[in-house]
Amino acid sequence: MTQKRKVLERLADPAKDKGWTLAELTQALRLLGFALKRTVGSHHIFSRKDFPSSFTVPSHGGAIQPPYVRQIRERFLNEKKQGNP
Repeated sequence: MTQKRKVLERLADPAKDKGWTLAELTQALRLLGFALKRTVGSHHIFSRKDFPSSFTVPSHGGAIQPPYVRQIRERFLNEKKQGNP
């Protein structure tokens, strides 16, 4: 199993929303084609040209809170279901 597949499977599994670091979530978003657009304080904003909205991920040291991981998964999967890449 490739590293990309492992990361994306972890993101797709709601049981694994806990314990993501900013580096891991950044890697997952990059694998999905997102880039870090800017950082405002502790908030990292990711975007992709063909995606209608950006993701804001607050990082206050330590793990990313599960609701932010869930939001990324749900919004990305929702876009895929609607036919967007």
